[in-house]
Amino acid sequence: MNWKERSNKYNNTNWVKDTFLLEEFFKNITKKYYKNVLEIGIGTGIVADYFLNNFKCANYYGIDYSQDMLNQIKNKNIIKKNIDCNKVPFENNSQDLIIMRNVFHYLDYETKNNTLSEINRCLTPNGIFILSQIIPFDEVISIEYDKLIDRNIHYYTESEIETIISNKLNILNKYSIISKQNSISNWASSSNQDIDKIINKHKMLSNRFKKMISYHETLDDIYVNIKHIIIYSNKL
Repeated sequence: MNWKERSNKYNNTNWVKDTFLLEEFFKNITKKYYKNVLEIGIGTGIVADYFLNNFKCANYYGIDYSQDMLNQIKNKNIIKKNIDCNKVPFENNSQDLIIMRNVFHYLDYETKNNTLSEINRCLTPNGIFILSQIIPFDEVISIEYDKLIDRNIHYYTESEIETIISNKLNILNKYSIISKQNSISNWASSSNQDIDKIINKHKMLSNRFKKMISYHETLDDIYVNIKHIIIYSNKL
């Protein structure tokens, strides 16, 4: 992934700033104030901006592998760190809330486990970890889903994500949400992909896949539903 190129267009992606998705992400938070909040894979700071506009904290930390993405963050209340998530630079039991949105698919299996171990270590005894991740609508289209996205990465299914997390953390709550009728040309353009190629790949999807995503084709675009899983966890 060329994050330098993508960072300039990332916020143009429809789902990234979708208020409905952000509201759903935080809907089970029980407090309005958290001392320390950590976002892993903060990107351009969209989730952070929403949190800081609706909740309060003493410190909001954001880490990301890409300095180019961090450079897009303008909110001076965010403490930015350009590091990966294998080794989180915070003390044991120090973070009241840890957030990760749509980062899992960029991490290999070992990094996922290391990251979750670090999250478990850093969470306070009463702290909460919230994960949101785009997933296939069903396990039966998992292989086709990965081929469609074509980034040489695996988009984990709901059951796979639940298994990985439950090995490191205690799952408190999980639910799925659907963002409806997302423009494929918007996604392709904002992620620096060939729009015509991506449109044609969607046209070649199986009928089963198209039905699941509520596929809708127009003269110059395709619109689909996207499924997100949200999981709330705490320390084991």
